[in-house]
Amino acid sequence: MTDYTKRKPTRLKNYDYSSTGTYFVTVCTQNRINYFSDIVISNASEPATVRLTRFGKIAEEQIKAINFKYVDVDIENYVIMPNHIHMIISTFYDNEKDNNISVTDVVRIFKSLTTRLCKVGPVIFQRSFYDHIIRNDTDYSRILNYINNNPSRWEEDSLYNSAKTVTVL
Repeated sequence: MTDYTKRKPTRLKNYDYSSTGTYFVTVCTQNRINYFSDIVISNASEPATVRLTRFGKIAEEQIKAINFKYVDVDIENYVIMPNHIHMIISTFYDNEKDNNISVTDVVRIFKSLTTRLCKVGPVIFQRSFYDHIIRNDTDYSRILNYINNNPSRWEEDSLYNSAKTVTVL
């Protein structure tokens, strides 16, 4: 019998991800390939900037589309890094009901539409995503600061890949 590696679950056990809340979400590219952007550092005194590739622009369009399409979902802040995307996603529901869209659904829709529109093949993103439930203002401020400073700290990032961004024409 083959011994398979058991994946460690990334979701919080017994937590309802379709309830009202604010979440810090990170989606990564398959094999950490730099598809979405280049980080541009013009000089040491200026903050780094993100220059989106064609795929990065498609990803940004899908983030904006989710904000437009789902009135109960708000992607409040995001940064599109070369091989991953950080988002702060808030959900607002007047009542907790079975048809609320979950954060998992939001991420699934985003990844599916982005992959389809990029037309690079069956997989751009790695399976699943990382999440953190934001529980208070201090946590929110810390994460917002992390997102805003992520481009300037790219070479220190645990997801850093020194390979050049894949150019897609």
